[in-house]
Amino acid sequence: MDRWVAFLRAINTGNRRVTGDRLMGIFESLGHTEVSSFQASGNVLFTAGEPDASEIEHALEAGLGYSVPTMLRTEGEIRRISNESPFTEAELRSTDGRVQVMLLRDPMSPELLAEGLPD
Repeated sequence: MDRWVAFLRAINTGNRRVTGDRLMGIFESLGHTEVSSFQASGNVLFTAGEPDASEIEHALEAGLGYSVPTMLRTEGEIRRISNESPFTEAELRSTDGRVQVMLLRDPMSPELLAEGLPD
């Protein structure tokens, strides 16, 4: 069993206000354990074998009444991301301490990755 983080898109924005208890209940109904929510971000931490993102999305839609795209990462993956620093010192200073990380549901294609991000 691994520790997982579910990143739930567009939770607690606009009219999509959901309590942590309600989110945790949906995850617990799927049999996940050690469920907790992170502040009001809509991110949920839980323990599971190999969770199925589509199963979680279906349960969230059934429980909340709207679609919630979900990205799953293991605790280890999140730790590796937080420990990486692909930026130069000058780049870090220019962010005023606000480095942004974008998580994608699926890996980028080699072609798109080779193109890089626009300036």
